[in-house]
Amino acid sequence: MLTASQLFALANGIAAASGPFRCWFCGGAAAQKCADAATVVKDSFTARDIASRGSKVCDGCMAAMQEKATVVLFNGEKRENQKIRSYSWVITRHKAEAYPKSYLPALADRLLNPPEPPFAIVISKSGQKHLIYLAPVNLDKTNPGVVLETNIVYYKPEELRKRLALCVLITAALGKKALDGPLTISQAIKMKNMHIKQVEEIVQEWNQVWDEPLSWLAAAVCPKKGDMS
Repeated sequence: MLTASQLFALANGIAAASGPFRCWFCGGAAAQKCADAATVVKDSFTARDIASRGSKVCDGCMAAMQEKATVVLFNGEKRENQKIRSYSWVITRHKAEAYPKSYLPALADRLLNPPEPPFAIVISKSGQKHLIYLAPVNLDKTNPGVVLETNIVYYKPEELRKRLALCVLITAALGKKALDGPLTISQAIKMKNMHIKQVEEIVQEWNQVWDEPLSWLAAAVCPKKGDMS
């Protein structure tokens, strides 16, 4: 089975060697000549409970964990000597699109309009964790799975569109930090003082859904107040 790391390798023109061994990270097939996990996996790696723990590290995971890579952004811009983990990714067989944190509207649009399968989507909030190996490879666009930090969130694009619109409305009034929890009475009063319509409905809707995975995803790709046009 093709893993997201191996899909990343394909997108970058790397023919990942396959064989009877299992990759320590993604669980994909690996060959004898692939790197030994014992020499690659550092003692400081903390996510051991969610790794597959095979004996090898496949060529895809080696590529997806580079610290000095040439990265191509979604808009074609090239950046040299970049850490793969610092970016969010939309990956197909033919292209690996990198999204910096400053391009959240473009990333949100890509989630609403996924590429043709197979594809994988990785959203990095911290930029500190290797995440590509965790991503599911999606075979359809109706209910794709996305890695959001170490969580896997499945979503329907039209449902995400509605939830994102709610996040944008709240963020435009109160700032993105307001999406971290339920809205308070003082925040509702502030929105009323800004002459925002249907404040009660907005507060009620958000407070019912703020801790749902779909809301985490919408909040992650919602632009900051200062980045809204």
